[in-house]
Amino acid sequence: GQGLGRRLLDALVERARRDGAEYLMLEVRGDNAAARGLYEKAGFELLTTRRRYYQPGDVDAHIMRRTLKGETP
Repeated sequence: GQGLGRRLLDALVERARRDGAEYLMLEVRGDNAAARGLYEKAGFELLTTRRRYYQPGDVDAHIMRRTLKGETP
């Protein structure tokens, strides 16, 4: 709740851009609303869902991607 996750994510995006990455992809638990919100605000979009991926508990995994190519820093 102090913005550390956002700062780390911003640093990752900047490093990926600097290294010439065109995309960033991540996987997040479907029941982690805070993380999903952070990633959505940072421009990540849902690509697909792996149903019941996390065990035990049958929790879905959301695969998300952010396009970096063509972005202005």
